[in-house]
Amino acid sequence: MSTLLVRDGNDYLGKPLLTTMNLYEHEVLFILPGNLLTEMKANAAVTESVHESVAARMAEIVKWIERGHTLIVLGLSPAPYWFNQGNDTSETAIEQLPPFNKVKLTAKSGASIRCSPAVASALDPLVRWIKYDFVLEGPNLIPLLFVRTTQNTVDRPDMVAGAIELGKGFVIFAPDGRQNVYWRALYGLPALLRSSNAEFPSWTDRFHTGWEKVAFSGVATRKAELDRLKTELAELVGEIDQARKLKMLFVGTGASFEAAVAAALVELGLQVVKGPHPRADLLATNGKRIAAIEAKGVDGGAREEYVRQVMMWMPEVDAALAMTTESAENDPVLDDYRRQLTNLNLNDRDPDQDCKGILVLGTFRSAPLDQRTQADFPENVKAVLARQDICALTGIQLFVLVVLARSDEAIRKQVRQALFNTRGVLEMGLDWTRALEPADQSKAQIIS
Repeated sequence: MSTLLVRDGNDYLGKPLLTTMNLYEHEVLFILPGNLLTEMKANAAVTESVHESVAARMAEIVKWIERGHTLIVLGLSPAPYWFNQGNDTSETAIEQLPPFNKVKLTAKSGASIRCSPAVASALDPLVRWIKYDFVLEGPNLIPLLFVRTTQNTVDRPDMVAGAIELGKGFVIFAPDGRQNVYWRALYGLPALLRSSNAEFPSWTDRFHTGWEKVAFSGVATRKAELDRLKTELAELVGEIDQARKLKMLFVGTGASFEAAVAAALVELGLQVVKGPHPRADLLATNGKRIAAIEAKGVDGGAREEYVRQVMMWMPEVDAALAMTTESAENDPVLDDYRRQLTNLNLNDRDPDQDCKGILVLGTFRSAPLDQRTQADFPENVKAVLARQDICALTGIQLFVLVVLARSDEAIRKQVRQALFNTRGVLEMGLDWTRALEPADQSKAQIIS
């Protein structure tokens, strides 16, 4: 079956989407999105030119709608496909093309349907034969068909068919149905929608009844209040989002954990840049001395191999600091370090101090804080750390120190000094209850 249907008298003719057919010869077009996959031969990755042709043709249809025409979309459903893009293959879906993307689909199926009063005269005789596989949601969606509910239904009924205004025209989303009588009924909907949405002269609102005046005043007041509340809500949600990013210090891993560690150290007053992959995760300085940082979120406790990784990065940084531009050409690893170090202000660095090692571990990251009962740094790891110029701490320690430092500048300074002076496990920020307390669960789920 073709992708487009056009009316020809009492019959409907199939046309491919990718055709030279003049859209403007038609007031109403039907489109069968599912058939577009067949037209594109999307059982394999389609060519970039076909993908672009489909997108361009749909853009033409959108302009055609905006000028006062109607597109009736029959049986829209999720339809992913792949297309070649240069040397890569990208994934997209039919339902992501405009104007299909004006609605959100949820898989629900059934056949018990009722009509909106606006279109009951056209569709009520047909609802007994209509079946649906998806329900619709979308802003400004005009309801046409609903799922028939029972007297015990509390929520708003699901929408099976709906229309949106696009410019001067309509897009009508409806379940598929391969019967001429159904298509004829849908074909007549634009006239019904326009008559039920007749233009109302704006000047009439310059003259108010007494109760209408009160209503308009109430609307204005509530809109202003709503705008204020939306602004406050956005600010509060932003604060929660920032708190969650910081909490990645005790639940994150990989890049998200590294980013949280970097942000925390910057907040404590250090300069921080990414290290050269796949060597040191981060490089930092307090102005006088450089530190090589290993930042790792793990599901257990510390292991000796994590310490050895830091032990490797420290002399590499020292060697990179000592090398010349000419010698860098012969050592790509050290040259990568040197390039990253140029992003730090090292004008006041003490050249007599070698690189410090810092190990930040997000230990037992998958376990709730009150269930982390095992040692973060076992005795064998502590012994190795004590023999090296490495400061080790957990992600939750770093979290606590950042929270405490926000209200006490002296703590911020103490933490900076301790990170560079401690050999072994840092003895600060060990009590997470100083920064966190149990939440009211009924409120904690509001924006989850």
